[in-house]
Amino acid sequence: MSKRCKIVDPELPSTSSISADFDWKECIFCQEQTKENLQCPANSKRSDLEVGTGYKTLETILERCQLIDWFPIPIRLENFTEENGLALNLQLHNAKWHKACRNKFSELKIERHEKQNRKGESGEQVGTTSKITRQSVGSATMIMIKDCFFCIESSGDLHKASTFEIDKHRENLKPLPENYTIVPPVVLPKEPAEIPTVRGPMISSGTEIPSALNLEYRWLDHVNNKIEADDIEDKEYS
Repeated sequence: MSKRCKIVDPELPSTSSISADFDWKECIFCQEQTKENLQCPANSKRSDLEVGTGYKTLETILERCQLIDWFPIPIRLENFTEENGLALNLQLHNAKWHKACRNKFSELKIERHEKQNRKGESGEQVGTTSKITRQSVGSATMIMIKDCFFCIESSGDLHKASTFEIDKHRENLKPLPENYTIVPPVVLPKEPAEIPTVRGPMISSGTEIPSALNLEYRWLDHVNNKIEADDIEDKEYS
């Protein structure tokens, strides 16, 4: 059975003349003709929705607005309930509206005003910032927020989070001893050290190398001796 309620904007006077000139062919919110097309839930072609779902949703939203005494725009719905209830009466008249007017009654806006209304009833000042306390840790100061980080609500069980487990690592740290001294860093040379030049005859003896390389070193020794002999011969003729 559809709910029966009387929805009235408190800013509008309660007289019968308000709804006397009401036109069901226009937007039920603004009653104005604009360039925007009118939307009618009764003409919806969606097969996944029950007929009249849009009107039932609007009825629920208007009831919530009445409970918190908040309407985003003045509305003329004081006679809409009659004997059939608001949703069914809107459906029988094929009520229409502009999308821009309907969006003013969005779920997000209503939830925001409901939250402010709950805070006002609990004695909290509407629009104040979250409760925060300051806790000193060493030379740093840490700010503790008492409300939920996501919904800014203080109701329910809250869980404390630590970024990168800083608190856990801090507990494992041990203080430095009193006789601790800061050791200066090691200064490394910017330029590489010079590699000393090896002078003298080549080592051609194969006694300290693997046997597989003996033949190569013997050939190198022969070449080295040949070069030295040529140098001596050149000096004799010069």
